[in-house]
Amino acid sequence: MENHADKFSEWIKQLSVGKRLPDAVYLHKSALEQASVELHHLCMTVARALKIEDSAWDLVKLFRKEFKIAFLSYPDFYQQSYPALKKSTLVDLAKLSDLSPKN
Repeated sequence: MENHADKFSEWIKQLSVGKRLPDAVYLHKSALEQASVELHHLCMTVARALKIEDSAWDLVKLFRKEFKIAFLSYPDFYQQSYPALKKSTLVDLAKLSDLSPKN
């Protein structure tokens, strides 16, 4: 039987949108709707479970070799060619826990 991490990995392999790098795929929130229903649902459910407001992230980083995702906030994404990262929330999907450093 396939585990959740294997399914997650398969959903990422099947993506036809996003910026692909060796260790991760980056998707803008608007492109997430073009991903599989399961991947879209997972990201939205995790964000709600960890109380990450919809306005608190613009991109999602889907790790290709780990069972993790990161919600990334780039407030000037559409205004600047190289926007600054305002906040990143790294999530261990196996534990459904926020791995981001605390200030």
